[in-house]
Amino acid sequence: MNNNSTSKTQELAGVSPGTRGLTRDNSRNSRAQQHERRNSIRLLGNVVELDKWLGWRVKWGQRVAGVSLVLGVLFFILNSSLFNGQNIPLNAVTLMSMVGVIIGIGMIYFKNTSFGVARRLLEEVNVVVILVLVVCIFTIDCVKPDISTSPVNGFIYLLGTTLFVFIDAVKKKSRVFVMLGGGIFALLTMWNIYARTFNGDDVGVILFKYGNDYVFRKRSIKRSCFLQIFLFSLNGLWILFKDKKIEMMMFATGNIYRDTIIQVNVNRDNNGFNNKCTTRWGELGIGLFGYISLMGYIFAENNEALRIATILVSLITIPFMALFYYKNTSYMILKRLLKEANIIMILLLALCNFAIDVGLASDSLEYLYGLVYLFLVIFFIFLDATKLKSRQFLLIIVFNFVVLNLFNIYGNTFRGWNQDIQLLQYKIEGEEYTIMKRPTKRSIYFQIVLFSLNGMWTMFKDKKMEKMMFATGSIYRETGTASKYVEDRKYLIRMRSETTESMV
Repeated sequence: MNNNSTSKTQELAGVSPGTRGLTRDNSRNSRAQQHERRNSIRLLGNVVELDKWLGWRVKWGQRVAGVSLVLGVLFFILNSSLFNGQNIPLNAVTLMSMVGVIIGIGMIYFKNTSFGVARRLLEEVNVVVILVLVVCIFTIDCVKPDISTSPVNGFIYLLGTTLFVFIDAVKKKSRVFVMLGGGIFALLTMWNIYARTFNGDDVGVILFKYGNDYVFRKRSIKRSCFLQIFLFSLNGLWILFKDKKIEMMMFATGNIYRDTIIQVNVNRDNNGFNNKCTTRWGELGIGLFGYISLMGYIFAENNEALRIATILVSLITIPFMALFYYKNTSYMILKRLLKEANIIMILLLALCNFAIDVGLASDSLEYLYGLVYLFLVIFFIFLDATKLKSRQFLLIIVFNFVVLNLFNIYGNTFRGWNQDIQLLQYKIEGEEYTIMKRPTKRSIYFQIVLFSLNGMWTMFKDKKMEKMMFATGSIYRETGTASKYVEDRKYLIRMRSETTESMV
């Protein structure tokens, strides 16, 4: 790895002005000075002074919040499982516990929050999606409350999730407290998924009706929201689990530069870089026949002959895909992509969609459409592994991918697709519960789009295609980059200019 690749580190917003870049030696010196000065820490490349009473507030705030949180969640689950959330004494004790949590959290966050880190977190697609989903859950609880305390419960979940997501912005904290908060958050979210799958929560409640007796059901919508929140939090929870010293940020990541992965192997496989002719012909064929297939899929909804022709045209793109990938694939990048949580989730969702189309097809061609969709998703997410491609080709593929998923969401929302088809029916304690195919498929397409948003946004920002769309690295709290020793100089310069303008 050369010096250029070393300087290309992931960007992190919120670095304070007046900071100089770190080398390996002066980073160690700075940490030694930090231990000597107990009232300061290094955060995002800047030495931050701490309040002298901060240690005491954090210590007792974590104790108060931790004990109150455990009791509150315990009483909430007992009330939900035994009394369907309608036991007044348990509701009162739960609310009192939440008051204790708020007091403890207030003690922790007071003069202990980095607004630069908070602003950086708001640039993360996963964070924005989680916040939007918890607001949707709170809104649903206010509009269609199951019991009188539903809006209060929704607000508590909204507040708790927001505080957990922004725990990265807390300057001083203990790993035990963060682990406790992460465990409670995961447990509570999984309980809400379980309650709307195997319990009677929100059964038969219609959120709203539209069109020809089409409905959105509260049970399936909330289950989908909780599931997506949990899935979008998985990577952060995994970082929390493996980062013993809490040096990394859970929810802030940076895209990896391509040459930091494949530059070492350039001399071993030069044929892939010289094969421009086959790559360009592959791009032309995929772009042309892929666009024709997309148009045919959209306009051939009720025409059997046109649907068959659309599938045949889609199959023609397969040889062009092989031509595009021929000697144009980096297996190092491919292995790196398979470590990404977003990639794994997209693949699992696409496989689930195909399994549903095969096992419960509404017509004779649906399983073929599911197979074509699976191929498209795999082709799209592994574009990062190709060594040579044009930006125009990427834009075409992203456009087709987004339009296809949006059309599938539209068809399973405003058209008659998969209407009244039961995906699964089961009994628990004599009560029958069903999972419908229509909302399940709509949720799958929606989640695939959400998990792909960060990669597509990176592609639009990165005009030179220097970064990978889906491969990301964790950010270190001290430097604000994926390196312990290298700060993001470009962002430091930008922060200095912003600070100077604000002072003027």
